[in-house]
Amino acid sequence: MSAHALDAAGVLAAVVLVTGVFLLIWGAVALVRVIPGWWRLLAIPAALVLSWFVLYGVGVRRRCRDQIRRIRGAVPLAAI
Repeated sequence: MSAHALDAAGVLAAVVLVTGVFLLIWGAVALVRVIPGWWRLLAIPAALVLSWFVLYGVGVRRRCRDQIRRIRGAVPLAAI
């Protein structure tokens, strides 16, 4: 089996991710529709701040993962 093959856990994780994003968007739209007047405009900067924190966290995690892979590639696993 190749390293890029999808297994059941990967497919399940993708389904859960898509479902979570759908529910997040649906909930945000429902919340904005309930809020009266100009307060709805606050949803735009709130969404930008939330997405910045999420994307920043994903970026940090990816950088750390790549650095660990580089370190493991340079040093045999038995020596770690």
